[in-house]
Amino acid sequence: LMEQYPEYCFVQSSAYHSEVIRRNYPGLFERIREKIKEGRYEPNGGVWVECDCNLVSGEAMARQFLWGQRYTREHFNYTADAFWLPDTFGYSAAIPQIMKLAGVKYFLTTKMSWNDTNKFPYDTFYWQGLDGTRVLTHLNHSHLWPNPENLMEYMVSGKRTGNSVREKTVTKQKLFSFGYGDGGGGPMFEMLEIARRVADVDGLPRTGYTTVSAFMQDLEQKIHKPSVYAGELYLELHRGTLTNQHQIKRNNRLAEIGIHDLEYATVRKALEDSVPASGDDVHPLLETLLVNQFHDILPGTCIPMVHELSIKETTSVIEQARTKTTELLAGSSPAEKLTLTNTLSFARNDVIYLDEGEYIQS
Repeated sequence: LMEQYPEYCFVQSSAYHSEVIRRNYPGLFERIREKIKEGRYEPNGGVWVECDCNLVSGEAMARQFLWGQRYTREHFNYTADAFWLPDTFGYSAAIPQIMKLAGVKYFLTTKMSWNDTNKFPYDTFYWQGLDGTRVLTHLNHSHLWPNPENLMEYMVSGKRTGNSVREKTVTKQKLFSFGYGDGGGGPMFEMLEIARRVADVDGLPRTGYTTVSAFMQDLEQKIHKPSVYAGELYLELHRGTLTNQHQIKRNNRLAEIGIHDLEYATVRKALEDSVPASGDDVHPLLETLLVNQFHDILPGTCIPMVHELSIKETTSVIEQARTKTTELLAGSSPAEKLTLTNTLSFARNDVIYLDEGEYIQS
Protein backbone atom coordinates (compact mmCIF):
# COMPACT_ATOMS: atom_id res chain seq x y z
CA LEU A 1 0.00 0.00 0.00
CA MET A 2 2.85 2.41 0.71
CA GLU A 3 4.18 1.78 -2.79
CA GLN A 4 0.74 2.34 -4.35
CA TYR A 5 -0.09 5.47 -2.32
CA PRO A 6 2.97 7.73 -2.04
CA GLU A 7 1.22 10.06 0.42
CA TYR A 8 0.47 7.26 2.91
CA CYS A 9 2.27 7.28 6.31
CA PHE A 10 2.22 4.47 8.89
CA VAL A 11 3.11 4.44 12.61
CA GLN A 12 4.44 1.29 14.29
CA SER A 13 4.57 1.72 18.05
CA SER A 14 6.21 -1.39 19.54
CA ALA A 15 9.84 -2.30 18.96
CA TYR A 16 9.08 -5.94 19.76
CA HIS A 17 6.78 -6.22 16.73
CA SER A 18 9.63 -5.01 14.54
CA GLU A 19 11.90 -7.64 16.09
CA VAL A 20 9.36 -10.39 15.37
CA ILE A 21 9.33 -9.30 11.73
CA ARG A 22 13.15 -9.20 11.64
CA ARG A 23 13.38 -12.76 12.98
CA ASN A 24 10.69 -14.29 10.79
CA TYR A 25 10.46 -12.10 7.66
CA PRO A 26 13.91 -10.58 7.00
CA GLY A 27 12.96 -9.51 3.48
CA LEU A 28 9.96 -7.55 4.71
CA PHE A 29 12.10 -6.09 7.49
CA GLU A 30 14.52 -4.62 4.93
CA ARG A 31 11.61 -3.10 2.98
CA ILE A 32 10.38 -1.51 6.22
CA ARG A 33 13.83 -0.05 6.84
CA GLU A 34 13.72 1.60 3.41
CA LYS A 35 10.35 3.21 4.18
CA ILE A 36 11.71 4.43 7.52
CA LYS A 37 14.57 6.13 5.67
CA GLU A 38 11.97 7.82 3.46
CA GLY A 39 10.24 9.17 6.59
CA ARG A 40 6.92 7.47 5.84
CA TYR A 41 7.07 4.40 8.13
CA GLU A 42 7.44 5.73 11.68
CA PRO A 43 8.73 3.39 14.45
CA ASN A 44 7.62 5.87 17.09
CA GLY A 45 6.26 4.45 20.33
CA GLY A 46 9.22 4.55 22.66
CA VAL A 47 8.68 1.16 24.33
CA TRP A 48 9.23 -2.57 23.74
CA VAL A 49 5.45 -3.24 23.81
CA GLU A 50 2.41 -1.08 24.56
CA CYS A 51 2.60 -2.02 28.22
CA ASP A 52 0.29 -1.91 31.19
CA CYS A 53 0.85 1.19 33.32
CA ASN A 54 -0.90 0.25 36.57
CA LEU A 55 0.71 -3.00 37.69
CA VAL A 56 4.27 -2.89 36.36
CA SER A 57 7.06 -1.68 38.62
CA GLY A 58 8.83 1.61 37.95
CA GLU A 59 11.96 -0.30 37.00
CA ALA A 60 10.06 -2.44 34.50
CA MET A 61 8.57 0.71 32.95
CA ALA A 62 12.07 2.16 32.62
CA ARG A 63 13.20 -1.08 30.92
CA GLN A 64 10.32 -0.85 28.43
CA PHE A 65 11.72 2.49 27.27
CA LEU A 66 15.34 1.34 27.45
CA TRP A 67 14.70 -1.68 25.25
CA GLY A 68 12.43 0.22 22.85
CA GLN A 69 14.76 3.16 22.33
CA ARG A 70 17.86 0.99 22.06
CA TYR A 71 16.23 -1.20 19.41
CA THR A 72 15.04 1.57 17.09
CA ARG A 73 18.39 3.34 17.37
CA GLU A 74 20.30 0.17 16.53
CA HIS A 75 18.16 -1.03 13.63
CA PHE A 76 16.56 2.16 12.26
CA ASN A 77 18.82 4.98 13.45
CA TYR A 78 15.66 6.41 15.01
CA THR A 79 14.96 7.77 18.50
CA ALA A 80 11.30 7.93 19.48
CA ASP A 81 9.91 11.21 20.81
CA ALA A 82 6.35 9.97 21.49
CA PHE A 83 4.90 7.42 23.91
CA TRP A 84 2.09 5.92 21.81
CA LEU A 85 -0.29 4.07 24.14
CA PRO A 86 -3.86 4.22 22.86
CA ASP A 87 -5.43 1.31 24.70
CA THR A 88 -3.92 0.98 28.20
CA PHE A 89 -6.37 1.12 31.11
CA GLY A 90 -5.08 4.12 33.06
CA TYR A 91 -1.72 5.80 33.51
CA SER A 92 0.53 6.14 36.55
CA ALA A 93 1.61 9.63 37.59
CA ALA A 94 5.24 8.43 37.47
CA ILE A 95 5.16 8.14 33.67
CA PRO A 96 6.03 11.74 32.63
CA GLN A 97 9.31 11.63 34.57
CA ILE A 98 10.30 8.23 33.13
CA MET A 99 9.36 9.40 29.63
CA LYS A 100 11.48 12.53 29.79
CA LEU A 101 14.48 10.61 31.14
CA ALA A 102 14.15 8.30 28.12
CA GLY A 103 14.15 11.25 25.71
CA VAL A 104 10.40 11.01 25.03
CA LYS A 105 8.44 14.27 25.34
CA TYR A 106 5.00 13.55 23.83
CA PHE A 107 2.23 11.26 25.10
CA LEU A 108 -0.72 10.03 23.03
CA THR A 109 -3.68 7.89 24.06
CA THR A 110 -7.34 7.43 23.13
CA LYS A 111 -8.49 5.81 26.33
CA MET A 112 -9.31 8.75 28.57
CA SER A 113 -12.26 9.64 26.33
CA TRP A 114 -13.80 6.29 27.39
CA ASN A 115 -14.61 7.38 30.97
CA ASP A 116 -17.98 6.00 32.05
CA THR A 117 -18.83 8.61 34.72
CA ASN A 118 -16.88 11.87 34.50
CA LYS A 119 -16.07 13.19 31.07
CA PHE A 120 -12.35 13.89 30.76
CA PRO A 121 -12.15 17.64 30.13
CA TYR A 122 -9.17 17.92 27.75
CA ASP A 123 -7.80 16.40 24.58
CA THR A 124 -4.65 18.51 24.18
CA PHE A 125 -2.94 19.45 27.45
CA TYR A 126 0.20 19.18 29.52
CA TRP A 127 0.30 16.16 31.81
CA GLN A 128 2.23 16.81 35.02
CA GLY A 129 3.79 13.88 36.87
CA LEU A 130 4.65 13.34 40.52
CA ASP A 131 7.94 15.26 40.38
CA GLY A 132 6.51 18.16 38.37
CA THR A 133 7.71 16.93 34.96
CA ARG A 134 5.30 17.92 32.17
CA VAL A 135 4.75 16.23 28.81
CA LEU A 136 2.55 17.46 25.98
CA THR A 137 -0.39 15.06 25.72
CA HIS A 138 -2.91 14.54 22.93
CA LEU A 139 -5.98 12.29 22.90
CA ASN A 140 -6.04 11.00 19.33
CA HIS A 141 -8.75 8.85 17.74
CA SER A 142 -8.75 5.32 16.35
CA HIS A 143 -11.42 2.66 15.57
CA LEU A 144 -12.65 4.64 12.58
CA TRP A 145 -12.67 5.14 8.83
CA PRO A 146 -11.31 8.46 7.48
CA ASN A 147 -14.71 9.31 6.01
CA PRO A 148 -16.82 12.53 6.05
CA GLU A 149 -19.11 11.31 8.83
CA ASN A 150 -16.23 10.67 11.23
CA LEU A 151 -14.44 13.88 10.32
CA MET A 152 -17.52 15.91 11.22
CA GLU A 153 -18.28 13.87 14.35
CA TYR A 154 -14.82 13.92 15.92
CA MET A 155 -13.64 17.30 14.69
CA VAL A 156 -16.76 19.50 14.72
CA SER A 157 -20.05 18.32 16.22
CA GLY A 158 -19.58 15.40 18.62
CA LYS A 159 -23.35 14.83 18.50
CA ARG A 160 -23.13 11.03 18.47
CA THR A 161 -20.16 10.41 20.76
CA GLY A 162 -19.48 13.70 22.52
CA ASN A 163 -15.86 13.38 21.40
CA SER A 164 -15.24 16.39 19.21
CA VAL A 165 -12.30 18.73 19.86
CA ARG A 166 -12.66 19.72 23.54
CA GLU A 167 -10.99 23.14 23.80
CA LYS A 168 -11.07 24.78 20.40
CA THR A 169 -9.35 27.86 21.81
CA VAL A 170 -6.28 25.69 22.53
CA THR A 171 -6.17 23.93 19.14
CA LYS A 172 -8.44 22.77 16.35
CA GLN A 173 -6.09 19.96 15.32
CA LYS A 174 -6.78 16.25 15.85
CA LEU A 175 -4.81 13.12 14.99
CA PHE A 176 -6.67 10.15 13.50
CA SER A 177 -5.16 6.67 13.22
CA PHE A 178 -7.41 4.56 11.03
CA GLY A 179 -7.55 0.90 10.12
CA TYR A 180 -9.13 -2.45 10.92
CA GLY A 181 -8.33 -4.22 14.16
CA ASP A 182 -8.59 -3.15 17.78
CA GLY A 183 -6.73 0.14 17.48
CA GLY A 184 -6.25 0.91 13.81
CA GLY A 185 -3.73 -1.80 13.06
CA GLY A 186 -4.59 -2.64 9.47
CA PRO A 187 -5.51 0.13 7.03
CA MET A 188 -7.05 -1.18 3.79
CA PHE A 189 -6.89 0.32 0.32
CA GLU A 190 -10.54 1.41 0.54
CA MET A 191 -9.63 3.59 3.52
CA LEU A 192 -6.70 5.10 1.68
CA GLU A 193 -8.94 5.87 -1.28
CA ILE A 194 -11.46 7.62 0.98
CA ALA A 195 -8.67 9.56 2.71
CA ARG A 196 -7.45 10.75 -0.67
CA ARG A 197 -10.93 11.89 -1.69
CA VAL A 198 -11.79 13.84 1.50
CA ALA A 199 -8.45 15.64 1.83
CA ASP A 200 -9.82 19.02 0.73
CA VAL A 201 -13.62 19.05 0.44
CA ASP A 202 -15.73 22.14 0.96
CA GLY A 203 -17.56 21.86 4.29
CA LEU A 204 -15.23 19.23 5.78
CA PRO A 205 -12.18 19.69 8.01
CA ARG A 206 -9.04 19.70 5.85
CA THR A 207 -6.98 16.54 6.28
CA GLY A 208 -3.61 15.15 5.30
CA TYR A 209 -1.09 12.49 6.22
CA THR A 210 1.61 13.20 8.78
CA THR A 211 3.84 11.35 11.19
CA VAL A 212 3.08 11.35 14.90
CA SER A 213 6.32 13.18 15.59
CA ALA A 214 5.65 15.89 13.01
CA PHE A 215 2.07 16.31 14.24
CA MET A 216 3.11 16.73 17.87
CA GLN A 217 5.92 19.14 17.01
CA ASP A 218 3.52 21.26 14.98
CA LEU A 219 0.93 21.07 17.75
CA GLU A 220 3.50 22.19 20.30
CA GLN A 221 4.26 25.29 18.25
CA LYS A 222 0.62 26.25 17.63
CA ILE A 223 -1.27 25.49 20.87
CA HIS A 224 -2.57 28.47 22.84
CA LYS A 225 -2.63 28.38 26.65
CA PRO A 226 -3.15 24.60 27.10
CA SER A 227 -4.47 23.31 30.42
CA VAL A 228 -2.34 21.30 32.88
CA TYR A 229 -3.55 18.03 34.40
CA ALA A 230 -1.55 16.87 37.43
CA GLY A 231 -1.41 13.31 38.75
CA GLU A 232 -2.62 9.90 37.68
CA LEU A 233 -4.76 9.60 34.56
CA TYR A 234 -7.36 7.29 36.07
CA LEU A 235 -9.62 5.53 33.59
CA GLU A 236 -13.21 5.12 34.77
CA LEU A 237 -13.66 1.84 32.94
CA HIS A 238 -12.13 -1.67 32.86
CA ARG A 239 -11.63 -1.51 36.63
CA GLY A 240 -11.56 -5.30 36.89
CA THR A 241 -8.18 -5.35 35.18
CA LEU A 242 -6.59 -4.67 38.58
CA THR A 243 -7.83 -8.00 39.97
CA ASN A 244 -8.68 -10.29 37.03
CA GLN A 245 -6.38 -13.30 36.37
CA HIS A 246 -4.53 -12.99 39.68
CA GLN A 247 -1.99 -15.69 38.78
CA ILE A 248 -0.74 -13.58 35.87
CA LYS A 249 -0.35 -10.59 38.19
CA ARG A 250 1.38 -12.60 40.92
CA ASN A 251 3.76 -14.14 38.40
CA ASN A 252 4.59 -10.71 37.03
CA ARG A 253 5.71 -9.44 40.43
CA LEU A 254 7.67 -12.60 41.25
CA ALA A 255 9.35 -12.43 37.84
CA GLU A 256 10.28 -8.78 38.41
CA ILE A 257 11.84 -9.73 41.77
CA GLY A 258 13.55 -12.77 40.29
CA ILE A 259 15.16 -10.80 37.46
CA HIS A 260 16.27 -8.09 39.89
CA ASP A 261 17.98 -10.71 42.07
CA LEU A 262 19.57 -12.37 39.05
CA GLU A 263 21.00 -9.05 37.89
CA TYR A 264 22.40 -8.43 41.36
CA ALA A 265 24.01 -11.87 41.47
CA THR A 266 25.38 -11.49 37.94
CA VAL A 267 27.07 -8.17 38.67
CA ARG A 268 28.36 -9.38 42.04
CA LYS A 269 29.93 -12.47 40.47
CA ALA A 270 31.49 -10.35 37.72
CA LEU A 271 33.05 -8.06 40.34
CA GLU A 272 34.40 -11.03 42.26
CA ASP A 273 35.95 -12.44 39.07
CA SER A 274 37.09 -9.00 37.79
CA VAL A 275 35.34 -9.51 34.45
CA PRO A 276 32.62 -7.52 32.62
CA ALA A 277 29.10 -8.56 33.61
CA SER A 278 27.23 -10.48 30.91
CA GLY A 279 23.54 -10.15 30.16
CA ASP A 280 23.31 -13.58 28.53
CA ASP A 281 21.32 -15.04 31.42
CA VAL A 282 19.23 -11.95 32.09
CA HIS A 283 18.20 -10.63 28.68
CA PRO A 284 16.08 -13.59 27.44
CA LEU A 285 14.15 -13.63 30.72
CA LEU A 286 13.68 -9.86 30.71
CA GLU A 287 12.39 -9.88 27.14
CA THR A 288 9.82 -12.53 28.05
CA LEU A 289 8.70 -10.49 31.05
CA LEU A 290 8.43 -7.24 29.08
CA VAL A 291 6.30 -8.93 26.40
CA ASN A 292 4.01 -10.35 29.08
CA GLN A 293 3.48 -6.85 30.46
CA PHE A 294 1.49 -6.01 27.32
CA HIS A 295 -1.61 -4.01 28.23
CA ASP A 296 -4.03 -6.88 27.60
CA ILE A 297 -1.91 -9.72 28.95
CA LEU A 298 -1.04 -8.37 32.41
CA PRO A 299 -4.52 -6.91 33.12
CA GLY A 300 -6.05 -10.26 32.14
CA THR A 301 -8.16 -9.07 29.19
CA CYS A 302 -7.01 -11.63 26.61
CA ILE A 303 -8.48 -14.91 25.39
CA PRO A 304 -7.86 -18.07 27.51
CA MET A 305 -5.03 -19.32 25.28
CA VAL A 306 -3.04 -16.16 25.97
CA HIS A 307 -3.63 -16.41 29.72
CA GLU A 308 -2.38 -19.99 29.73
CA LEU A 309 0.70 -19.14 27.67
CA SER A 310 1.52 -16.12 29.84
CA ILE A 311 1.36 -18.15 33.06
CA LYS A 312 3.57 -20.82 31.50
CA GLU A 313 6.15 -18.31 30.26
CA THR A 314 6.36 -16.22 33.43
CA THR A 315 6.50 -19.33 35.62
CA SER A 316 9.51 -20.39 33.60
CA VAL A 317 11.08 -16.95 34.06
CA ILE A 318 10.65 -17.19 37.84
CA GLU A 319 12.14 -20.69 38.00
CA GLN A 320 15.09 -19.91 35.72
CA ALA A 321 15.88 -16.68 37.54
CA ARG A 322 15.90 -18.42 40.93
CA THR A 323 18.04 -21.33 39.68
CA LYS A 324 20.63 -19.11 38.01
CA THR A 325 20.75 -16.73 40.98
CA THR A 326 21.37 -19.65 43.35
CA GLU A 327 24.15 -20.95 41.12
CA LEU A 328 25.88 -17.56 40.96
CA LEU A 329 25.71 -17.02 44.72
CA ALA A 330 26.62 -20.59 45.67
CA GLY A 331 30.34 -19.93 45.40
CA SER A 332 30.07 -17.41 48.23
CA SER A 333 28.96 -20.00 50.80
CA PRO A 334 31.47 -22.22 52.65
CA ALA A 335 30.75 -25.94 52.56
CA GLU A 336 27.97 -27.04 54.93
CA LYS A 337 27.17 -23.44 55.81
CA LEU A 338 24.16 -21.29 54.99
CA THR A 339 24.67 -17.75 53.69
CA LEU A 340 21.76 -15.34 53.47
CA THR A 341 22.19 -12.65 50.80
CA ASN A 342 20.31 -9.33 50.89
CA THR A 343 19.80 -8.35 47.23
CA LEU A 344 18.36 -4.93 48.11
CA SER A 345 20.25 -1.68 48.66
CA PHE A 346 19.10 -1.18 52.26
CA ALA A 347 19.23 -3.14 55.50
CA ARG A 348 16.34 -5.53 56.13
CA ASN A 349 14.78 -7.04 59.23
CA ASP A 350 12.76 -9.97 57.93
CA VAL A 351 11.66 -13.37 59.18
CA ILE A 352 13.51 -16.20 57.41
CA TYR A 353 11.73 -19.54 57.06
CA LEU A 354 13.92 -22.67 56.84
CA ASP A 355 12.93 -26.31 56.56
CA GLU A 356 13.05 -27.89 60.02
CA GLY A 357 16.28 -29.74 60.65
CA GLU A 358 17.89 -28.86 57.33
CA TYR A 359 20.27 -26.26 58.71
CA ILE A 360 19.67 -26.53 62.46
CA GLN A 361 21.66 -29.06 64.52
CA SER A 362 20.81 -30.20 68.03
